[in-house]
Amino acid sequence: MKRQGIHRIRSHAGWYSPAFTLIELLIVVAIIGVLAAIAVPNFLNAQIRAKVARCHSDMQALSTGFEMYNLDRGRFPYFGDINWYSIFIYPALTTPIAYLSSIPKDGFTVNEFKENVHRYDGGHLDWYPGWNIKAMRDFGWTWGGEPVANAVRAGCRMLTVSRGPDKKEDIGGSPPTGVMVYAASNGVNSTGDIYRLTPGGVLESPRMYGGM
Repeated sequence: MKRQGIHRIRSHAGWYSPAFTLIELLIVVAIIGVLAAIAVPNFLNAQIRAKVARCHSDMQALSTGFEMYNLDRGRFPYFGDINWYSIFIYPALTTPIAYLSSIPKDGFTVNEFKENVHRYDGGHLDWYPGWNIKAMRDFGWTWGGEPVANAVRAGCRMLTVSRGPDKKEDIGGSPPTGVMVYAASNGVNSTGDIYRLTPGGVLESPRMYGGM
């Protein structure tokens, strides 16, 4: 009798032991799905905003390096002919005088296949693309359209670019304005580049220097 009594208690306890029913499990899964649908986009958007902030910080450092180089040399980096581009001008900021300890890389395209990071074909390095736009315009190139030409007329000498969240370098000859400016107000994943002019600061919109 004693063993039977214990068996009944165990059976009774088993009958009422806590466990999820199928409906309860489905409700839990649905709640988790809703929370994930809200949280994951917000997390990704926060990552993009952090990268945009890093881009502004990096390009500010590059701009400061250009200004220091100009103070020492009386000119911005340029080495004749078509040597106005990143691969020539950035090393001048670290050697022989270290205006910067190292050249920052565009976090939006680091380790991307470089033939894919230019909207109009052609590839680039991980660096933020940069140019001595005064030397480039003096050489006769019209790349960048009226915004770049007008920026040079306004006294800007250097231009650095981040490809932005779409990971495409949008500046070029195809848009009629020559530039496509990233604006988070269009959505953090919107197209367009982040531009900084030296001197001149951030290019807020194509219209800032006569674009569309």
